[in-house]
Amino acid sequence: MTTTHRSLSICPCCRFIFLTFILGSTNTYGLWGTDFFKQAAGTQYILIEIQTCPHCGYSGYEEDFKERKVTKELKEFVKHNIRPHARCKMLPIWKKYEFAALIAIRRGDPNREVAELYLRGAWCCQLNEEKVGERYYRFKAIEYFQNAFKANETLKEEKAIYTYLMGELYRRIGDVEHMVLWFDRVKGTIGEDEGLKWLMDLAIQQKTHPKNFFTWEDLYRIQSTTIH
Repeated sequence: MTTTHRSLSICPCCRFIFLTFILGSTNTYGLWGTDFFKQAAGTQYILIEIQTCPHCGYSGYEEDFKERKVTKELKEFVKHNIRPHARCKMLPIWKKYEFAALIAIRRGDPNREVAELYLRGAWCCQLNEEKVGERYYRFKAIEYFQNAFKANETLKEEKAIYTYLMGELYRRIGDVEHMVLWFDRVKGTIGEDEGLKWLMDLAIQQKTHPKNFFTWEDLYRIQSTTIH
């Protein structure tokens, strides 16, 4: 069960005080996507875990509101590039992830963190059947995962997972050529690591007989090869 509690937040960008919901607990008892979206049973955690200041549009996770310093330059960026698009009573949740991604880029956060924000935006669009937005955010996730590879930001296991994920993202936007290219690279990223063999098998499956969601049998097989 996903639980929340109300809390007063102070925007670190404009100092506006607003009431928000904080994620207390959640679960992953819902469908598990082959792009690693672990859905909850009941209320989806990704609809809650991102916060947006209703005054200026500053967006991020709970720690971004409590632990991050906001520079003068970032405040100016938010004022001119986020705030004009944020003054909306019914701001779509995926726009909040987009704002958070734009702020993360400006702040100089790692590319993989930016990519993951865009990917969450795509998941939110998927839940709401917003096809155009889902495709756009998957493209943006691809762009920043590629930047992460170029900047050597990924560890060995992360590199294997992100390589697979690049193939899956390309598959979901219909780019077969790049899908095959990235799925074929997965084998080279895992080497002799038996704990990651499931990822190579998954890449082969998604290239030849793709699924959008894992079955319980898939999850059992993955667990049996990663837990010793």
